[in-house]
Amino acid sequence: MRKIAVALTTRWWPWTSIDFGGYCRALARLGYSPVLVCHGNERPDSGFPVVEAGSVESEQPDFWRGLGLDAVIFFNWLRAPRVVGAMKQAGLFVISRGDTDGRTSGRVFPKAAWLTMEDGDDRMLVRLRKAKYLAERYLKLSAAEDRALIETVDRTDAVAIECEEAAKNLRRILAYYKRPDLACKVHVIPHSVSDEVLTEKIDASQRPRTIICGGRWNDPQKDVHLLTATFERLLRRQLDLQILIMGDGADHLFEPLTSRNPSVKWLRRVDRANVAALLTKSRIAVSSSRWEGYSILALEALCMGCTLATPPLPGFVSMAENGRFGTIASRRHPAALVRAIETELELWDRGARVPGEISAVWRRRTSNDSVVSNLLALIK
Repeated sequence: MRKIAVALTTRWWPWTSIDFGGYCRALARLGYSPVLVCHGNERPDSGFPVVEAGSVESEQPDFWRGLGLDAVIFFNWLRAPRVVGAMKQAGLFVISRGDTDGRTSGRVFPKAAWLTMEDGDDRMLVRLRKAKYLAERYLKLSAAEDRALIETVDRTDAVAIECEEAAKNLRRILAYYKRPDLACKVHVIPHSVSDEVLTEKIDASQRPRTIICGGRWNDPQKDVHLLTATFERLLRRQLDLQILIMGDGADHLFEPLTSRNPSVKWLRRVDRANVAALLTKSRIAVSSSRWEGYSILALEALCMGCTLATPPLPGFVSMAENGRFGTIASRRHPAALVRAIETELELWDRGARVPGEISAVWRRRTSNDSVVSNLLALIK
């Protein structure tokens, strides 16, 4: 029986959104012997072998030889050339998972780099300091950062990135550094959605006019200022709309919003086991993020029959498929996001969105068995 590892560059945390355990269980169902390799295990109930190894140990070829592996599915964000090199010296076939939108070079994508630093609560002096750092990153630091990316791709056997838009961005970086020869290693395979979500039944009845969003709202990445400004505008125009907000943080914005608008329900922290049930009672999943890799929550929403209304980020653009599964705002602005949401509401109101059909497509694409099978097909 061939032995395949799922490897991380971090600890295996209980709250991680990527279903690493689901990968291992899918490997077992498909007839392989799985093992999960991580820096530390916070999930003692795994049901499959877990090996803990620190960053120093994982850079040693003998460590990987000792595991008796045939191949590794390695979640490394394309920034672990030494570990990939050790795996290759141990004779393993290495598939690197990106978990990225592909815009990871501050030199090639300076605007995207700025969005990862931006915070709506920043004062002018802080913004100036960040701008100075970004300029330094563009001129000096990006060379080392991008060298790690190029070396990781060069040493790996296959790169599995999550969507075509991200793959285009990665190919652009490779071309910038005059390594277009590496583009043949890039393959598009989405993240998976957990088995628990995919067993949740789809509500086939008429869904209420409900939109839903979720996030760590104290994290500048999620841009709660854009979200609340969008909802304030939207609720003045859509009087019968219900809004569900999942996640803690940003009390200073959500408390006034909910006190003025009884149709907005702020659920705070929602157990992951209950998210799917909320999604199946909603029409549209909304995001206000400044950046995302390939949002698991958006995938879960699609698997539960929702559509998307989001800013123009690569992962969302790919998921929406030119309007088939959602509407992308023309820019990052409340008015543009309101228009995207209202476009989706109109499509739902006239019966042009069918949850069962949406769900069937995305469940087929993102089940652990499907995703892992596609990854295994890369092994030569």
